[in-house]
Amino acid sequence: MRHWNSIASELETESVHVPLVLEVETGAVPGREWARGFMRGVELDRSGWSELFGSNNEGQLITIPLVAGEIDPEWPHEAITVEKGTELIQWMGAGLARSYRHFARKRREDAGQVGTQSDPLRRAAPKVGRNEPCPCGSGKKFKRCCGNSSTPAN
Repeated sequence: MRHWNSIASELETESVHVPLVLEVETGAVPGREWARGFMRGVELDRSGWSELFGSNNEGQLITIPLVAGEIDPEWPHEAITVEKGTELIQWMGAGLARSYRHFARKRREDAGQVGTQSDPLRRAAPKVGRNEPCPCGSGKKFKRCCGNSSTPAN
């Protein structure tokens, strides 16, 4: 969380955060794992991203899906030089900053809605006691089945 908070504070001051990229093997694409992680985050909520990736004003942002291998899985078609790799990482950082600013208003709106729910959350079904039959239908007691923290739930 400390790392995320430091990135967020950098982006709030309208600076560019350069992605943390570990040293890569010869012939590998620098920043590919970072870019794939970014795109996994995009997949959590695609709303707004299509227009952002398609915008001509956000040219550096398209570098992220390119490096992730989502635009062309065979990219790059030739070896990337150290200088080009550094440039790609800088472009990804610029794309990150642009996307952060693009969604700033939505983040503020969402943050304003936290804690404004008037009704408390209620369980849909009654709570299952430890010694009651497990609701999964196994015939075991709940504490020996889905309620056992040492075994995964069914």
